[in-house]
Amino acid sequence: TPEETLINRHLSKTRYQRNLALQIQNTVDKELYLKEFDSSKNGPLHEQQWAKKEFQNYYNNMDKLNQFYCNNCHELWPTTLSYCKQCKDDSIKYSRENDMVPTLDDLPEDIKFQFENLTMIEEMLISPIIPVMSIIRLSSGALASRGFCANFNQNLNELITELPRLPKYLPILILKKKNQLNQSKNFIVNRKRVEICLKYLCEKNIHFISNGIKMNNDLCQTLPENDIITDLKEIHDKDDQEVTPWKQDSGPVLNENFSNFEEEEICDNEFIDIFDENESNEPLQDDIIKNTINFPTMSLNTVNEFTNIAMCSLIFPKLFPTGAADPTVKSRVKEITEGLGFKHLLKCVATNSKTKKFYYPFAQHPRFKFWAYDRLRRHRSLEQCKIFMKQNPNESNLSVKDLKDLLKTGESDTFMKKMSAYSSNITGSDSYWYKRRIELQSTFEQMKPASAFFTFSYPDNHWDDLHRLIPGAPAKSDQEKRRNVLSNPHLVDWFFSYKLDEFLKTVFDNVLDCEWRWHRYEWQSRSSIHAHGAVRFKNDPNLIDLTSKVYAGRLAFKKINESNYVQQNLESHQKLLDLIIQSNHAEKKVISYTDTLITAMNTKTDFTDKSVPVPHPCSLCTNRINDECLSKDYEELINCCQRHSCRLEGYCKSSLAKNH
Repeated sequence: TPEETLINRHLSKTRYQRNLALQIQNTVDKELYLKEFDSSKNGPLHEQQWAKKEFQNYYNNMDKLNQFYCNNCHELWPTTLSYCKQCKDDSIKYSRENDMVPTLDDLPEDIKFQFENLTMIEEMLISPIIPVMSIIRLSSGALASRGFCANFNQNLNELITELPRLPKYLPILILKKKNQLNQSKNFIVNRKRVEICLKYLCEKNIHFISNGIKMNNDLCQTLPENDIITDLKEIHDKDDQEVTPWKQDSGPVLNENFSNFEEEEICDNEFIDIFDENESNEPLQDDIIKNTINFPTMSLNTVNEFTNIAMCSLIFPKLFPTGAADPTVKSRVKEITEGLGFKHLLKCVATNSKTKKFYYPFAQHPRFKFWAYDRLRRHRSLEQCKIFMKQNPNESNLSVKDLKDLLKTGESDTFMKKMSAYSSNITGSDSYWYKRRIELQSTFEQMKPASAFFTFSYPDNHWDDLHRLIPGAPAKSDQEKRRNVLSNPHLVDWFFSYKLDEFLKTVFDNVLDCEWRWHRYEWQSRSSIHAHGAVRFKNDPNLIDLTSKVYAGRLAFKKINESNYVQQNLESHQKLLDLIIQSNHAEKKVISYTDTLITAMNTKTDFTDKSVPVPHPCSLCTNRINDECLSKDYEELINCCQRHSCRLEGYCKSSLAKNH
């Protein structure tokens, strides 16, 4: 009832104020505290000296994390060490001697500047192999990919003599609103830039030379001098609505106006294909798109990725101008798997010819990371197919006709289930997540259910610990911070996972002494990473049984207090009374345990201030806040970040609440 709710709030506030007043004058050791786990008796958990020590170690370890550049492998990555561990273990594996160092910084300055400014369309004009893939730019500015990639060669004659391509033959489709003009600089083609880069590739790129690729000067002259090309395929949205790739959670916007953030700044001079989708995430105008895109200058057969080496150099000449450091090339002093090679390239940096600052060219390329991930997944799938064929010789001899006949019978489901079991180690597949789900269910059954479920997210543009690790000039404005996050998604995701792992080790392992924990990462539709998980603590008083007793006691209490309740016999009535007594005892245990573990108390009493504190509380380092200011910091955090309940007179990020 509303009265009970008010009473419970009053009791919770009273307990919180009492615990706060204690200030843990009677500190106890970790073993006794976790055994009793009663903050009303021993004080708040965060005030224990042993807990403070663990938290301080966590803050110190995070402060030690700094960017380190290795002159041997050219990687720039956060570490607590003062040296490159992988090069210390093996100085040749990722070195220039093993052809694993990109050569972007080795180019002459004038040539390097031209390669850095190649747009996606210009790169496709001079690429012997084109990957057909779907790249979508979300409204937040981040990139996403869906489906699979297919690599197509040009026809043999053109592969040798007909570069660059003609723009009208590029497999690009522009989906736009009616009467909308192509005025973005992403569609500009600069003839001089294309000629300089293509000439350098034909003279210096070892894989262009080995394939006999030459530049056709006559085709170059057909390109615009420096203008927007008009030969690209275009279709109009039949609903004439705003082109929105995905219905997505735009997330909290804090003094940030996306309308003032120009498209060119988000895309970094790269063109991204955009496909309009409906609410069910199904592409609109699918048939129109398929009929509009054609590939008249390409072979109808896809490229054999196992017989064609140097795929990266032939698909992404902007990143591999000399053909060096290509992970798809197998001949090396020391063997490196493609997975390790791609991972290495994403960490490699180059010096921007304009700013003279480091940046991640491979991670910032709009297509490379998605193509590499798709290639690894497909190759892993093929390996699993080989295992399936080896272990199931009867199915391996099925012809295409046999497979079609099998699909028409009831045995197809059994066959598909049999095959899907072999894809459980392919990350992201249905079988993979099914296996993870079974593992979590088994953990609940064999090691008892979780004590708590948790969710962790991060403040996109306010995490100064993150932004100090991003290469380049320090970001000062919100716009620069947003651009950094969009340009370095691999570093953002790595830092989130690293910090979360360290936090869970400190809080769940060292402080709360958990029995087991499990978590998984997810990405919102706007590409922000977050984590969900479960944990069980060793001092769990068996919350499942206790809450079941509380529930049974409340049902018994409700039954006894019904107006039409009739006591049939003393025994049954006594059972109801016993359930109520057990419920009261269980409720006290649950409240005592959860009050020590968590809090939902808002200590703020004045909600007239609608502004966000400056600096933003998420950007502050907790270990640098004075002890007397921690309560104020906690108050500002929960009132700035929590947005599940809205106060009309206070600060709230929900636009729905503001409208009401």
